[in-house]
Amino acid sequence: MSRLKDLEKENASLRKINQVLMERVERSIDSSSDAFGIFEHNILLQKHIEERTAELRKTSQKLADLLEEQRKVSAQLTESKTRFDQLASHSRTITWEINPEGLFTHVSPVVEKVLGYRPEELIGKKYYFDTHPREGRDDFRNQLLETLSMHGKVSSLARVALTRDNNHIWLSTNIIPVLDSHSRIISYWGSDTDITRQKLAEKEREALQSQLLQAHKMESVGVLAGGVAHDFNNLLQAISGNIQLLLQDKPEGHPETSRLRTVATSIDRAVQLVKQLLFFSRKAEAARVPVDLNQNVRDALKMLERTIPRMISIELDLDDDLWQVSADPVQIEQVLLNLGGNAADAMPEGGRLVIETCNVQLDAEFAKVRLDLDPGAYVLMTVSDTGTGMDEETVSHIFDPFFTTKEVGKGTGLGLASVYGIVKGHEGAISCYSRPGQGTTFKIYWPVIADASEDRDTCLPKKDKPVGGTETILVVEDEDDIRELIVEVLKSYGYSVITAARGEEAVELFMDSSESIHLVILDLNMPGMGGHQCLLELLKIDPEARVLISSGYSAAGQAKATLRAGAAGFIGKPYLMAELLAKVREVVDD
Repeated sequence: MSRLKDLEKENASLRKINQVLMERVERSIDSSSDAFGIFEHNILLQKHIEERTAELRKTSQKLADLLEEQRKVSAQLTESKTRFDQLASHSRTITWEINPEGLFTHVSPVVEKVLGYRPEELIGKKYYFDTHPREGRDDFRNQLLETLSMHGKVSSLARVALTRDNNHIWLSTNIIPVLDSHSRIISYWGSDTDITRQKLAEKEREALQSQLLQAHKMESVGVLAGGVAHDFNNLLQAISGNIQLLLQDKPEGHPETSRLRTVATSIDRAVQLVKQLLFFSRKAEAARVPVDLNQNVRDALKMLERTIPRMISIELDLDDDLWQVSADPVQIEQVLLNLGGNAADAMPEGGRLVIETCNVQLDAEFAKVRLDLDPGAYVLMTVSDTGTGMDEETVSHIFDPFFTTKEVGKGTGLGLASVYGIVKGHEGAISCYSRPGQGTTFKIYWPVIADASEDRDTCLPKKDKPVGGTETILVVEDEDDIRELIVEVLKSYGYSVITAARGEEAVELFMDSSESIHLVILDLNMPGMGGHQCLLELLKIDPEARVLISSGYSAAGQAKATLRAGAAGFIGKPYLMAELLAKVREVVDD
């Protein structure tokens, strides 16, 4: 434009000179020689003016064409930006421009929907400062500068942004520099796309994958635990049986009786631990009997005192006239140990663990609305601690499987989930009350039963004298110690005994002597022909054969299938000799 103005000024000056010369020509027309010279000069000057004017017109046209091209490009850019902003507004993408100092010079309207700011509120604000959480601002700035320096642009950088109401969201950032004709950066154009939903979905997918991996891991551990429990039950069977025989031979007051009873009590405790392994591996079913929760609390207390830190005091406040409930003692103990263990973890510097029991009557409104229970009588068991406590969000997830607040490797997230499952399995309810810094309280409501008396198994001999017989019994057991123990007990009570260490051997013996064999005691888990297949072969020989199956697992699983196939009864290892004799008599006399 300045060049055009210069040419116009030059043209005007030449015209003015031409006019002055023409006036001189007119005044000097009388002088022919001067007139001819001036005329010749005027012609040359006129030609020069015309050439310069033509050049000026060409230059002016070029400038006009350039201005038109710039106008079209500017219009196209404006239209493109408008379309991009419209698309971005629907895709939750903020478009913006910042100057080389990092200050906003333009922000698209969608920023209000995504971050809660009006565009004009961010103009002049620092991009990496005012929309980024306080922690990590410098790191984010350095990351941007390093990426721009190395690659010349930023592509799909996932980052956390801060909204106006101080919420954190995820954005995907793209940045390109804008250069002038001398390749100098005059601004940066960028976009931030809200990817919070995508990130949450990724997090949920990772959590599900982790849960699946954990489930496979726990399944493998469960299989291992079940196998260990089965083998351990076989060991306990041999130990327990021999202890019982020794106690039978000792008169009351014998100096060794007390020691043998101590061993028997320890064996009983081991049996309960094995049951927990079987519950974990899902190879055992709950054995619900009338129980006194106070006694369960006292039993669990002995274990808790050995496992939780000494700087944590345990206090009991138990109702002396507590109603009985129908429950599995082992599972109740598992509930108490899980809650007590969690309480200890919440008190790393010490504190108080309080366990309370009392009788309560729940009205219809409280029972249904608060606990989803039927109204009536319940025993309330409360477990409280003075630990760190939990916020509402954590409390809302504590019963979720695999949810844990512990460090990686220090918690499976199954403890409270199993507690919840046990309580629900007993038609009860559990609730949690907690606040940060104020400790945690669990309240468990157990349904009451009427006129129930406690009947708990023990490893000690029963007072009722076992009844024997004269029938012939085939004992099929691959464990030598257990087989010899069973033979000794049965023979001592008058029975005739035939033995087999394998299923194949048992089938051959039964084929030869089926008419004289009144009962078969058959171990389910044997190498070679297993107990189930052996039963089927025995029933082919004699469909009326009476077979009592035995296993280190519970009556669940394979034992159920074998009972349906025709077994007359089941007894789980380890069993008391008195229990075996009673079961033998029951099956034979049936």
